[in-house]
Amino acid sequence: MKFYHCTKSKNARKILKLKDPKKITPSLFTYIDCLNDWLGKLLNPNFSEISSEDFVFPRFYYSQGENRTVFWLGTGLYCFAEENKDESPNYAKRNNLDVILDINYSDEYTEFEMHKNKDLLTKFLEDDVVGYFKVRGFSGEKLEALELVVQYLILEIEDEYFKNPHCAAVIIEMFIHILNLNFDVVSNKYLKNDVNFTYDNYSSIRNLDFISGFEYNYDLSHKIKE
Repeated sequence: MKFYHCTKSKNARKILKLKDPKKITPSLFTYIDCLNDWLGKLLNPNFSEISSEDFVFPRFYYSQGENRTVFWLGTGLYCFAEENKDESPNYAKRNNLDVILDINYSDEYTEFEMHKNKDLLTKFLEDDVVGYFKVRGFSGEKLEALELVVQYLILEIEDEYFKNPHCAAVIIEMFIHILNLNFDVVSNKYLKNDVNFTYDNYSSIRNLDFISGFEYNYDLSHKIKE
C-alpha cells in the first residue's frame, strides 16, 4: 500500500535519510488542551457579547503562551491515500510545499473513515462525552459549557465540517481516547464547495510501525510546479 506525503525539500531530505522510517515525527495534537481553551472562552462573562456567527471553533488554541495549530485529523502523519493521490499536488501548492514522497505502508491496516461513520460519531457525542467528563468532575457551568461544545460538534458533523474542519480533530481524538480505541489510519472527506459539492480527502497515519520506507515521487512532485 502507498500513501503520499507532501512536504518541503529540506524535510524530505531528512526523511529520506532516516535509517528507521518509523522514527519520523508526526504532527501532534492534544484535544484536552484545545477543549479547555474553548471551555474557558465559553465561561468568560463577556461571552454573551459575542455573536454566534463570530464564535467559531478556533484554528489555533493557546496553551502556556504558545500558538498551536488545531490539525484537521488530530495526531498523525498527514498524507493522501492511493485513490486520492491526484489531489496532492494542488494541496502542496496551497501550502507552499514542493516535494511529494511515497510512503510504503503495510497492506494489513485498520482505518476509521469519519465521513462513513457520521451517525456513529454523532451517537458517541450524544451518549458518551458529557457522562465521561461528568464522572471526572465536570459540574455546574463548566458542564453546561461542555454540553454546548458537544451540540456544536454535532452540528459540524451534519454540516460536513464545511465551515470548521478543525472540529474533526477534536471529535476523532475524543472518540479514540474516551472509547479506548486504536486505528492505524484515520481519514475524512471535507466539503469544500457547497454549490457543486466538491470535497478534499485527507488521511492521517497514526501507527508509524507499519511504515517500511519513503521514496521520492518524481511525477507528483513535478506537477506541483506546473
